[in-house]
Amino acid sequence: MPARRLMIPADLRRVVVVEELDLSLDGRLAVVVRRSSVGDRYVGHLFAIPLDGPVVPRPRALTRGIVRDTKPRLSADGRTLAFVRSDPRDEDAPAGLAVIDVDRARSVRRLRPGGHGAVVDLAWSPDGRRLAFCAEVDPPRFIVGDVPPAGRRHRGKAPGTPSPLARRITRADWRWDGDGHRDRWTHLFILDRLAGRPRQITAGDWGVADIAWHPDGRRIAFSADLGPDPDLHPQPTIWSVDVDEVR
Repeated sequence: MPARRLMIPADLRRVVVVEELDLSLDGRLAVVVRRSSVGDRYVGHLFAIPLDGPVVPRPRALTRGIVRDTKPRLSADGRTLAFVRSDPRDEDAPAGLAVIDVDRARSVRRLRPGGHGAVVDLAWSPDGRRLAFCAEVDPPRFIVGDVPPAGRRHRGKAPGTPSPLARRITRADWRWDGDGHRDRWTHLFILDRLAGRPRQITAGDWGVADIAWHPDGRRIAFSADLGPDPDLHPQPTIWSVDVDEVR
């Protein structure tokens, strides 16, 4: 048995954490997020784990490279995996949607953004044909100065270069633990086809979170706080919207 010793800062780079998972509807496959560190940045990769045999095999890597992949979501048939991908080398690059074929896992396809910023959550429709997601939208809430549209960087700005901006704080919910600055509200979008352009379903001076499809595949439930002074007296409520009525 190796001798025990105290933990040192360098050991933090060796820590590997399984952060998230999603399970196929038939329970035969799990996809997990494996977080590790490269240099001074976290990376996250997706691994598939078959669960239908007497022995759980070694996890199979689905994604690789200097990327941060999170929020895996398997389609209803378990063949397509959607997830959120960000670039750990560029904090200004918004996290976007990506999909991969679980069986082939040869190449990741980034989905085209449609006038929105960073993606924060996603959910397949029950039939696996449509993808709902929450993403940041304009206008900025507190940022002042030369601000590029949501999802875009300053023209000519090199990755990692600090933005010469300020924040004029007018509400108590300008920052959340674990999320950082809440510079833009997040709203609901629908992709009717993976190759198409997303439709924005909700809008307003409030944010959408915790999206879930109704079994009929037409309605989506979400949480939002539309009450007075929600930053001081939060009362989030569950709402529902028919996504086919919003065009």
